[in-house]
Amino acid sequence: MTTITLNENFEELLSGLSDTRLPDFTLDYMALFDNFSLRSDLIVEDPTLSSSSLTVVLRSLDDTDPFNYTFRVSGSGAAFSGTLDDLEAAIEEGTANGTLTQISVDYGALRIADFDIAPESLTFTSGAQSLELTGGFPVTLSQLITLADIIGGDAEGSLDEYGFTGFTLRDGDDVLVSLQTGDNLTLNIDGYTLTLTGADISVEQLFEFFNPPREQIVPVLRLFDSNGDEVAGLPYSFSDDEPNMVRVAFQNLPSGTYYAAISADSTQFADWQTQTGVYQLTSNYFGEVGDVNQWTFENAGDAPANTTTPYILNSGASFFGAVDTVGDVDWIRIEFPEWNSTYTQNNADFSEVVTFSNPLVLQAFGTGQGEPMLSDLAGFSFETLVITAPGGEEILRADGVESFEDFLRELDLLLTPFEFPSLADLELAFATGDPHLLTHDGLGYDFHAAGEYVLVRATDGSDFEVQARMSPAGENVTANIAAAVQLDGGKVMINAHGTVAVRVNGAAQEVADQSMVFVGHDRIYRDGDTYILVHTRDGSMDTGYSAVVVTLVGTRVDIGVALNRFWEEKVEGLLGNFDGNPDNDLVLADGTPLTREPGLVFGDDPENDIWGVYGQFREDWRVTEETTLFSYAAGEGPGSFYLPDYPTRMITLDDFDEVDRSAAEQQAADAGLTQGTFAFNNAVLDLLLTGDESYLESAKIVNTAIEERISNDPNANVSVPEVTGGALQDLLTVAGQLQSSNGEELTGATVTFRPAGSAVNLTRLTHGGNAFEFEMGQNASGHLDASRAYDKAIDPRITAMDALDVLRIAVGLAPSFGEATAQNFIAADINGDGRVTAQDALEVLRAAVGLNSEFAPRWVFFDADTNFDDLGLSRSNTTVETGVSLANLTENTSGVDMQGILLGNMEAVI
Repeated sequence: MTTITLNENFEELLSGLSDTRLPDFTLDYMALFDNFSLRSDLIVEDPTLSSSSLTVVLRSLDDTDPFNYTFRVSGSGAAFSGTLDDLEAAIEEGTANGTLTQISVDYGALRIADFDIAPESLTFTSGAQSLELTGGFPVTLSQLITLADIIGGDAEGSLDEYGFTGFTLRDGDDVLVSLQTGDNLTLNIDGYTLTLTGADISVEQLFEFFNPPREQIVPVLRLFDSNGDEVAGLPYSFSDDEPNMVRVAFQNLPSGTYYAAISADSTQFADWQTQTGVYQLTSNYFGEVGDVNQWTFENAGDAPANTTTPYILNSGASFFGAVDTVGDVDWIRIEFPEWNSTYTQNNADFSEVVTFSNPLVLQAFGTGQGEPMLSDLAGFSFETLVITAPGGEEILRADGVESFEDFLRELDLLLTPFEFPSLADLELAFATGDPHLLTHDGLGYDFHAAGEYVLVRATDGSDFEVQARMSPAGENVTANIAAAVQLDGGKVMINAHGTVAVRVNGAAQEVADQSMVFVGHDRIYRDGDTYILVHTRDGSMDTGYSAVVVTLVGTRVDIGVALNRFWEEKVEGLLGNFDGNPDNDLVLADGTPLTREPGLVFGDDPENDIWGVYGQFREDWRVTEETTLFSYAAGEGPGSFYLPDYPTRMITLDDFDEVDRSAAEQQAADAGLTQGTFAFNNAVLDLLLTGDESYLESAKIVNTAIEERISNDPNANVSVPEVTGGALQDLLTVAGQLQSSNGEELTGATVTFRPAGSAVNLTRLTHGGNAFEFEMGQNASGHLDASRAYDKAIDPRITAMDALDVLRIAVGLAPSFGEATAQNFIAADINGDGRVTAQDALEVLRAAVGLNSEFAPRWVFFDADTNFDDLGLSRSNTTVETGVSLANLTENTSGVDMQGILLGNMEAVI
């Protein structure tokens, strides 16, 4: 794990880096090289060749210059014997193998450059400055030319072949910068030292970092106004312009917002031309913000630049971007002011001048040369990194570095104040409550299917997707119990069931509260029970992001999907297509709309072109083995959570008793919800179905989002279709009652039926009595069970005497009331480990004195027809299957009763 230690005065210590001499470094005789060239037409006399040297005298490019230049190559052997033609042939054939010792340039009698060549070093000297490269180097002319071709990309080979070990740049006796490789890599910049141990980067990788490969596009430059209409411009060029330079003037342009679109020309103009590469866009005009250099090359990756999330080009700025895929288009927003003036541009070399009236002048240049970025080194690793100041004080230290990418991330987290990403500019959709869905376009509807379903899926070929796992939470109602999202680094699952809340690609992922972890280039934030999964598309938050907000609420999750405008008309699923029209959000995968008149219906009737919520629509958006993003226990899959006969009917507020409905409405109103609104009606339905007040908070969160949407856009609203209803036909019923072992009715229990092969339960709550009833399809099989929490107000009291009786049973003695029955053994095993021990007695004593425990008293239920005396139970064997198994039901079945036993209570068990 990467650990970074920063000196508390690191900012002050690093401030000296801006004052180093390196950025201002120039050769003493740099100006004298301006008029030096090895062009053949500048040679003033025949070159002098000998076995040890080649001397060429050239006149200056400036005809008024009084001095000539002398270029000399010195060495030993037969490198220079013969004529220039012989030398040229030897170079082409690779036989110019004489040993070189020096290359020099003189201006008149002044030596302005020396290049000294030795087997273990190459040293360039000009005046008091020198650059020394150390390692194993070529010493013949042919070898030097080959090395130059490798560096220039014109020949195959690697710098690593030459055993490069470092370089040193000096100004007099002062070292301005040096690099030494080996077991450690040490970089010194004017006294600041960076040392890497265990680095696996090669010399060639370092060279490519400082000299990125050149890829040149021929830009296509177009300008659009804020209405999306293209603006006509006047292209112009100078005689020395290459095809990768595009210039366009837009004259007498009204002030306002404009968008420049940059792409790569697909017509081949030159051999070097590519369809992807770096470009530079510059503007010439006078705006409110002048003299701005907005370098944004770091955002040149797969950025979602379009007219809704564009780059910004300030007045007088230079903008670096990249066309990173064939057909890619970058959009750059320009705020053009109103001004009255002319603009003149000239090409001094060829005396060319152009003048425009009140123009916006744009120039796009396919540079093919990007600036080095630290992110380009993400792939290499090292063990430690130490940065020290000129005085030797340690500024930064990084240990346990697995990769440079990890180091950059940890450093970014360390230097950047932690904050959660803002959702203010994103469009929100929801799947909350039982669940109620609100699409990005503002359509609200209920979806009570059981299984795993696609909420949002990208349609542009990218892999962004959001899925929800829905499980029964009451009669004909479900709730989200898990969410899964495809991020850059893999599949992320947030689960309300089980011991692990977050999994990434199936593995448990710890996310500390008020913190963030990376998933590839995307991120997971945590704020208490809320997880914010951020999808960036290109790894940068600055170029736009979307977020999936998942909140754990007990055994369920609420899901919010916040998309930026890039995704308009690029998504599908239960949350619609985000095209601004709520009327086309509910469609099958092939685009067929659901039946809406006179209202939403339950199932399909294809012959009459009727399509319901729980027919093909449900099937089309159901997750499959091939598309699932969820993690599973052994033997499970999407089918484990799918119930084809669920729900059995559509539930609305009209299905409930008016008294109950009024009471729920009052609760919703007391919570601050406005009667008749989407959130209010959802809360009322949730309360009626579950009795769980946590659904009120879910409704309030959605209500706040709706109110903010309407405040930002007065035309925004929530459209809620009418529900005609419907139900499955030919259903069977299974009914029964719950009672204690002494025949008392047990109310307030949760009864479940788990279909065979399923991982989820049908659920019923016995609020007002002890009876329950399930509807299910023909030939249904599964397991019926029940549970009930301990209620101190009405249930038998748990006392210290109960704990003592459990202890007596544990040590083989009879309890205080006589011989223990099979029911006593079950009640005594409060921790459920299949036997009665002193640990059970301790847990019962905890309950008796009011201490909390994970093994609190609770009711368990068994088939009422169970003959407990025939089970052979004892203090060492208390294992009995709870509930009732049902198989291949073909008719309505009643009297499936269950008997409850209160764990921890000994006296009441008879």
